[in-house]
Amino acid sequence: MILSDKEKEILEVICYFDVLERPVTILEIKTRLKSDYSLAEILSSVAENNLSQLIQDQDGYYFLAGREELMRIRHERYIISVGKLRRAAKIIFFLKYLPWVRGILAYSSLSFFNANSDSDIDLFFIAEERRLWSARFFLNTFLKFFRLRPTSKTAKDKICASYLADQEHLDLSVANSGPTDYWYQYGVAQFTPLFSQGKAVEIFFEANSWLKRLFPAWRPKQSVGEQKLAHSQFKNLLEIIGGCFTDKFYQKLQLAILPAKYREIMNSDTRVIIKDGMIKLHQSDRGRRYNQLFLDKYQQTLNYANSLGEN
Repeated sequence: MILSDKEKEILEVICYFDVLERPVTILEIKTRLKSDYSLAEILSSVAENNLSQLIQDQDGYYFLAGREELMRIRHERYIISVGKLRRAAKIIFFLKYLPWVRGILAYSSLSFFNANSDSDIDLFFIAEERRLWSARFFLNTFLKFFRLRPTSKTAKDKICASYLADQEHLDLSVANSGPTDYWYQYGVAQFTPLFSQGKAVEIFFEANSWLKRLFPAWRPKQSVGEQKLAHSQFKNLLEIIGGCFTDKFYQKLQLAILPAKYREIMNSDTRVIIKDGMIKLHQSDRGRRYNQLFLDKYQQTLNYANSLGEN
């Protein structure tokens, strides 16, 4: 079986989401293709003989042949993710009043509505310019005081605040390890806005417009728009009080207690990044593992397609 470039692109997307154990809709396929094919062209391709032997569809969702169980998994994880987003919304009601927090977005499995029951809640925080470490100090203080941070014993429904950037450093391509970092590219394209002050989320998506070069049909998730704070004077007061100390002060304070596990790999790759305007503290390298799983899955599927052509 000889697949066209279009069929290979479609198959790539389905194989990637298969690694995540998630069936996809036609629209999700379209927004992750490297070429801007129309929905009609994609529908025609998945229904034609070649791809129809490799993928199946059910209730508008597409997955690799023989992977019908993904429908059940998607349904279960969707319900779990909705519950986690509701919990996140309750906590964000308070987090948005913390000093210098200008935007909050969900990412990772939660933004794909693909979270497991025991997973934490991954949130990306946008800070005011030149106040990154200041915002992080108050975030971590609040989360630790109310026991909302993940621990070695439990991460379920805890708030992971390990990824932050200020409004001048929102281009996340700097944390992309290269052209084959599909885990990261797909992940950034899925960021889901939950709170925005002063057009912070709009600035975030403008800074990451490089995604359009990778996925021409990609569009940012609908923005929550600028949100007015009912008690903005309270936040202003906290910023005045907290502003008695410089951002450098908060930075030195937090770096002094940064765990050794982060220090050892800091800026050696894309797991732990500490640089001007950005903090990323991810000890495990899920991206590399998932990328390899995807490449293996895609190659296995191509090999199977070639074997069909030989028979």
